[in-house]
This record gives sequence, C-alpha cells and structure tokens, in this order.
Amino acid sequence: MRDNITLALAIIGSGLGIANLIIDLWRNRVRLRVVPKLYVRSAQGSYAYDRPMDDFLKQHNFDDDPKLCVEVQNISSKPVTISLIGFARWRADKRVVLNPIFTDNRNLPRRLEPHSSFVAYSLYTPEQMWKEYGRFDFAFAETESDQFCRGSSKILKHVRKSLRKVARSKDEAVPL
Repeated sequence: MRDNITLALAIIGSGLGIANLIIDLWRNRVRLRVVPKLYVRSAQGSYAYDRPMDDFLKQHNFDDDPKLCVEVQNISSKPVTISLIGFARWRADKRVVLNPIFTDNRNLPRRLEPHSSFVAYSLYTPEQMWKEYGRFDFAFAETESDQFCRGSSKILKHVRKSLRKVARSKDEAVPL
C-alpha cells in the first residue's frame, strides 16, 4: 500500500515537472506576429488595412495611393528589440529591408514590450516595390538576437495576384 502511494506521488510529481518545463520553454520564447498591410492617408489621418477593401476606399475617397506598411506585435511575455523590417520571397536570398517611418519619429532598433505593437510605414506602393525589387511573398521582422519572424496577410496575397494580372496584361516579364 505504501509503495503504491509513493509510486503515484512520484508519477504526479514527474508529470508536473514536465508540464512546468514545457510552460517555461513556451513562456521564454520570442514570439512576434508580423502583419503586412496597406495604408492610405486622407485629411482625417491615415487608415491601415490587411484585407482587400476596394469598395470602402472608393466610398471614402482617400487621396493617396495605398502604400505598404508592416505591423509588428510582440505576443510573448518578454521584451524584444526589433532591428530589421522588410519584405522577402520564399526560398530566395534577396530581402528588401525597409527604412521605416514611425508616427513618433523614432528609428530602428526599437524595443517592444510584452503584448505591445507598432506599425512601420514605408513610402513604397506595391507597384513600386514590384518594379524595383520583384515579387515579395511575406513581410519579416528580425530581432537583435537574430530571431527571424515572418508573416503574410490577405491583402498581400491580393496585391501579388493583382500585380501579376497587370504584368501579364502588359506583356511584361513577370518576376518569379
């Protein structure tokens, strides 16, 4: 009887130890959510979106052409310093590193506290980026400790698809 109780407590203790190890490893990981978006400016301010919203934009008569921006969210429970933000292609060495514009006029590297975020604005329209650098499949953020996090969104897929259609209709060379 006494041996059975000791065995049961040992099994419970080892199970709790393994659970605590997994929770601790998960808690101390760097986790970033990188969301590529488009933004437009108007007299009332700027509006960023990550889904196709052509009807909404036409209805509100935004003055500016949509430009690219990247939202970086720190979803981990420890602070992270972001050193690079940009766009890249799958299985390609070439990356486009942005020189982002922030609303508070600060620069990179930038420290993100737990559960906070920022938006890095660029001056590129998707068409300008396509012509100058070719196709881009995802946005990325790189930390000071060389953690590479990437992300995509519906608007990025929509932009890529529409740019391919435009390039094919003009018989231009479509970047692979």
